[in-house]
Amino acid sequence: MNHEFRVLNVINSVAPVNYGIWNAALSTAAPLHLDFGIKSFLFASGPSTWKNIDYSLENACIKTSPKWTDLTAFLAANELSSKCTIIASHGCWSFPSRWSARLSKHGYRWIACPHGMLEPWSLNQRRIRKCLYFLLREKRALQKASLIRAVSSTERENLQRLFPKVVVKLIPNGIDTSNVAAEMVGKPSLRRILFLGRLHAKKCPTELTQAFCQSQLANSMDYELVLAGPDQGEQDHIEKLIASNECTNIRVLGPIYGEAKQTLIESATYFALPSHSEGFPTSVIEAMGAGCIPLISQGCNFPEAQQAGLSFDTGTTVASIQATLSKIFRLSPEEISAKGMACSNFVRAHYTVQDIARNFANACERL
Repeated sequence: MNHEFRVLNVINSVAPVNYGIWNAALSTAAPLHLDFGIKSFLFASGPSTWKNIDYSLENACIKTSPKWTDLTAFLAANELSSKCTIIASHGCWSFPSRWSARLSKHGYRWIACPHGMLEPWSLNQRRIRKCLYFLLREKRALQKASLIRAVSSTERENLQRLFPKVVVKLIPNGIDTSNVAAEMVGKPSLRRILFLGRLHAKKCPTELTQAFCQSQLANSMDYELVLAGPDQGEQDHIEKLIASNECTNIRVLGPIYGEAKQTLIESATYFALPSHSEGFPTSVIEAMGAGCIPLISQGCNFPEAQQAGLSFDTGTTVASIQATLSKIFRLSPEEISAKGMACSNFVRAHYTVQDIARNFANACERL
């Protein structure tokens, strides 16, 4: 089918630290255009150096401090009228929700995607401030959405409770099939456990490091823990733990992007994310696509992986993570290889960006 309408993605920030959200938002642009004739546009705040290299966007407007008049000018310049344009906002607590709600008053249909920012754990952080803002502004804005997109089944249930009068539809994130292994790539003999994401307390990288230092894997020649990502308050704690435990097989790499990131994922045996709360972490399915076995918490909102027998539940405490590390220590090479291949097949069957684009296009068509 071929559509005449367009999608305008409104995103709070396309800074590198926000990669998980804007990459998930824009990854469907190419299949939407190729398979359904839907052109994608972007309006966001971010660095002036941001470039549309890997995304098939028709046009983009990136402002360091965007104003409402910047958005209306972009709409007019690209002929993005309410008759042919669906607004897709990504994230909460900033201008995407407010301005999308404002556009809805002018006849624009609006798909709002909170990306996990309204999950219970997140709402409990700075609770009083968030509750006031949510009741006075965010909830009122999102109640005007034509549809709310949940990226996980758990998030869908939570959002439907928050917005009983708004349709909530599950459309998870997906990955490019070119990054999904058709067959198991050769893994090095060193069993690498990879943490890839912000070094933030929410994601428990410090607890992961401490659990590793106290496990049978510490200082083993067969295992390595690698933590890669921008520091958001935890790197100093992590480095002190490594030093005090004299652990020689832990590396902290800092931010890694592009081909270097993909190479690192493909070299890993396990992917660890013992997070308190996520929307739906694309990094997990990227890793599973490359044959990595996920070590994730329930806060990652991916019960499907556990139900399929593919993931290990880490919890979020040092003790629970250490117990999981003990479990994988006992896996044989044959069990690791079989489970890694099953992870890759699972992603190929359910989480390709082409499938996600089809579900999104169907949602747009109904609107």
